Amino acid sequence: MRFMIIRRAGADTEAGFPPGREFAARLRVYDETLIRAGVLLTAGRLRPESLVAQIARHGGEAVVTARPSLDTEWIAGFWLIQAKDRAEAVEWARRVPVPGRRVGVGVEVWQCASRPWRDSPECL
Repeated sequence: MRFMIIRRAGADTEAGFPPGREFAARLRVYDETLIRAGVLLTAGRLRPESLVAQIARHGGEAVVTARPSLDTEWIAGFWLIQAKDRAEAVEWARRVPVPGRRVGVGVEVWQCASRPWRDSPECL
């Protein structure tokens, strides 16, 4: 089963401050651990929300907003992993490093659909 582990952004991330060297090193170690275990499919760090383009549909037309609304929770990074079940994915997510000075950093585990949209009976 595939799962996406999502790390929520905090004020420093959204202000554009890069992670400190120690925290960046902890993230690299985490990534390497996932690779050695053979579960990492892909991973990425996302830029601050000020660089996001949001597209909304209005009357059938796609309208681009240069800067999305500020009341949304933003994502700082993600890992797409292969795990045998939700419990294993949650255990990997529990190991996600967060900056030591931050409290309440959210990490979420989402299970990916097993079939692509085009093949899903729910979408027919």
